[in-house]
Amino acid sequence: MECSLFALIACFSWSNLYIDNQISYQDRSLPRHYWKDVSPPAGPTGAAETAYVATIENENQNPYYRGAIGIKLPFRSIDLSAEVFHDSSVATKRDRGVNGVAIRATWFPFR
Repeated sequence: MECSLFALIACFSWSNLYIDNQISYQDRSLPRHYWKDVSPPAGPTGAAETAYVATIENENQNPYYRGAIGIKLPFRSIDLSAEVFHDSSVATKRDRGVNGVAIRATWFPFR
């Protein structure tokens, strides 16, 4: 049996696809990665050099945004899901954020 990309797309259940957005406030600092400007002062000729260095600091940068896209597969008493996400600070534009993949199993004992 030949399996094509079109057949896979046709069999895929689009109703299990989800997009998740979240705004959160955190009570303690988390390490954040950003680019710090370490440019030296202009020299006697007036020439200026711009330099940045990768820095990690522990500082609250509330609020944080988390966006994800994933797929959920419901079973009798368990839901399985897989998603890709991005989590970063909204307060600063220099926050690199965190990209990740999550796999989750949720059990509903009374379902």
